[in-house]
Amino acid sequence: MSKVLHFLIDAQLPPSLKRIFKKHNVRATHVFEVMHHFASDKFIARYANELGAIIVSKDADFAQQIQHNATHPKVLWIRLPNSKFAQLSAAIDLALPGLIAQFQAGARLIELKEPPQ
Repeated sequence: MSKVLHFLIDAQLPPSLKRIFKKHNVRATHVFEVMHHFASDKFIARYANELGAIIVSKDADFAQQIQHNATHPKVLWIRLPNSKFAQLSAAIDLALPGLIAQFQAGARLIELKEPPQ
C-alpha cells in the first residue's frame, strides 16, 4: 500500500486549500499553522524535509532549489495565473489525482499550469 502523502501549503496560498487535499485523502498543513508568518524558504524546506512533506507553492525559488539540491523536499509548483479562490481550488481539485500518482511514482517537481491554448 502507498504511503499517505503530506502537502505543506506555502504562505502565499490560502489556508482553505487544505480542504481540497483532504478531499483526496492526503494530509495537508498550511505553514501558518506550524510556523511564523515570515518564515524563510530555507526554514520551510527544512520543516518539509522533517515531515516528509511536499511543498505546495507559487514561489519559483522552491522549484529552482530542488534542481540544485538533491535533499530538497518535493515541490508542487503552482503556476496558474492569479485568480479567485474558486478557480484556483477547482484547478487543483481536478489535477490532484494525477499529481498524487506522479509524486507516488517518484516525481520530485511538478508544475501545475494552464494548458497551452
